[in-house]
Amino acid sequence: MTTSIIAAMKDRRLKHHGIEGEADDDWQCINCNYFLVHVLLPKTRKHLDIEGHWTSPTRPELLLHSSHPGYEAHFQQLLEQYPCPEDYNADTDVAYKDDPVVKEL
Repeated sequence: MTTSIIAAMKDRRLKHHGIEGEADDDWQCINCNYFLVHVLLPKTRKHLDIEGHWTSPTRPELLLHSSHPGYEAHFQQLLEQYPCPEDYNADTDVAYKDDPVVKEL
């Protein structure tokens, strides 16, 4: 499905900035600069319950701000529960390399 999305973007002369998860079969993400397209298998979508997460009034980003005293502990707990892939390298992540907003920061 991601190849169809990329082809449709090319037909419209739209650029993408990479695809994450190409080696995985259950979840792929296309970085379309100002938005992301997630392509998930039904079992993965059900397991992650993304809609439930975003509609929950108790989701972490609504409860804790980075200046909140419990933010760091909660963030560490989330990293332990959902670790980054071992092969992830933030130094080579090109997702926002050409984003003018990020360059201003």
